Amino acid sequence: MIHRLQLYQGQQGFSLLEALISIGILSLLALGLSVLVGSFQGSLQASEEKLSILELNKVLLSISGGRNICAKDIIDNPTSYTFPTATFPPANVAVKSLYLSVGDPNALAKENEYLSSQSSVRVKTMSLSGISGTANPYYGQLQIEFETKKTSRKPLSVPVVVLTNVVAGNTIIHSCFVPADMGSGQSGNPSESEALCATAGGDWVEPPSPRPAFCRLSNEVIEWH
Repeated sequence: MIHRLQLYQGQQGFSLLEALISIGILSLLALGLSVLVGSFQGSLQASEEKLSILELNKVLLSISGGRNICAKDIIDNPTSYTFPTATFPPANVAVKSLYLSVGDPNALAKENEYLSSQSSVRVKTMSLSGISGTANPYYGQLQIEFETKKTSRKPLSVPVVVLTNVVAGNTIIHSCFVPADMGSGQSGNPSESEALCATAGGDWVEPPSPRPAFCRLSNEVIEWH
């Protein structure tokens, strides 16, 4: 009887050890799975953030040159676009919102707001910068800075043409738009396209015929050609 009891107790001890080992293995597997899921979700969000910014870039670059994307903001914030002629052009012009038109209810981008209800990318600041020239048309860049949750993103830089009026000693910006043709020379003036490309900080590329010349801005920006 004593022998059988000792054997039974030994078997119970071994089973408990197995259970503890199994629990440990399951805990490690659960931890590994949790890390894997977290990593996957992080990669997914980082991809979503990049796609959101690229989508905005794509929309801006595809807009016809006749779209005054600053029009509504100029109406809402006229003093932000008015400068003494003697000091024009300024280093930066703050932009609060971008719309396809004054009557469009949906903004392309707004300061301190997310790019969309599904996006985790918030617009931090927007500005017209690097404006150059001595008379209409002026050339510059639309700079958009973002706040993201997963990975930092470089500001989006899009070339723009800026048009102004001079009234009572002040220069007033009344239009800003993305050039309709940045590289193909379809307007009949390839040299102007090359100048716009240089103003935007891009590289003018002339590949072998029959492919037309184009402006390459960065590895993340679609080439115009």
